[in-house]
Amino acid sequence: MTPEFGQALLLWPAAADFTGVRRGPSYGGGMPVVETDGPSPSQNTGPEPLMPARWAFRLSRPALVRLALGAAVVLTGAVLLARLGDGIPAAGGALEDASVPWLVAALVAELLCYACIGQLLGRLLGGYRGPGRLVPFRSGLVIYGLGSLLPGSPAPGFGMAAIELRRRGFSSRRLSQAFLWCSWFNVRSFLALAALTGTTATFRGRVPSDATGFVIGAVLLVIGGLVVTSIAVSRPALAEGVAVLVGRLNWRGSRPSWSPSRAAGANWHADAMESLGSRRNQVLIGCVALGSWVADAICLRLALIAVGVHAGMGIILIAYVASMLVSLVPLLPGGFGLVEATVPAVLHHYGFDLEAAVAGTLAWRGLALLLPAIAGGVALVTLRLQPSRVVQAADSVVLETG
Repeated sequence: MTPEFGQALLLWPAAADFTGVRRGPSYGGGMPVVETDGPSPSQNTGPEPLMPARWAFRLSRPALVRLALGAAVVLTGAVLLARLGDGIPAAGGALEDASVPWLVAALVAELLCYACIGQLLGRLLGGYRGPGRLVPFRSGLVIYGLGSLLPGSPAPGFGMAAIELRRRGFSSRRLSQAFLWCSWFNVRSFLALAALTGTTATFRGRVPSDATGFVIGAVLLVIGGLVVTSIAVSRPALAEGVAVLVGRLNWRGSRPSWSPSRAAGANWHADAMESLGSRRNQVLIGCVALGSWVADAICLRLALIAVGVHAGMGIILIAYVASMLVSLVPLLPGGFGLVEATVPAVLHHYGFDLEAAVAGTLAWRGLALLLPAIAGGVALVTLRLQPSRVVQAADSVVLETG
């Protein structure tokens, strides 16, 4: 499981029609069709080139930039792995001697992580009744399991889950809002966990003296950001401002006046806040979001105990938060390579055996990354093959699966 910083900003404009453009019916997966006043597709306007020559050059530069960034990231991961010395080859022996009961306990902790994700999605989607209660759980495996191994994660996972949920009666607007809130609560709960980890590490003397000021400043900045953004998102002014900005950037058609855009933003904000439900439901959503991160960290600790690394939870959280931060590096799905180098390096810094730390990290990544990806693929197949029919209830969508 990796944090999806920036995913909320990508999903927000997609969840609302801020520009006032008339939209036709949905075709091909629910994507809106924009109605224009130009010639219809049936009118012959003459052949047009598929891609003008001037566009080809412009499109090639981002590709070159991505290629250069990818090469830099791969080189950085190779350097970090090389600095581990002989830890990786020797980790095989430690894995062979790993305690199976502790590995099973780690697997249970990771299942608890995805159970929390399933609860999070289920509450954001309005709840389920009758058969099909595992649909949110399986959707979570698709998003954060299978989607974590795909480039641009977790956006591909959101897309695949959205297709299956639309088959079950959820509108694109409702799904966009649910996925936006899912990203919002996941990011905030991770930042809260990181702030707590930095605070406890500072007061327990686990931070170098020359870095104490930086850590304290970062913690205060994170806490302040959480408070400010919580206040901002609870008021419609933020949505109205974004609506006006999106409307002014609508270069395809005439720019709407401020009043309709502000009204559209206010309506979208009211709809989004209503989708969160009661205050009690919001508190439960925050708790299960935080619980998913804690369960994943516990999985790491149990995997390390299985190979003989008995580190305290405070040190485990330091290594876990650091690994999740480096996993944000683009072009590496799930932070593959960097995470495997960061966790052993942090543990070795605190005096633990490097070979055992590498072995425990590899075991954790197998349980928390590879197995959920496989389970996510299976969940996607079962969602696709399972027939469903939708029954509209008064306040929610009731699913009946055959």
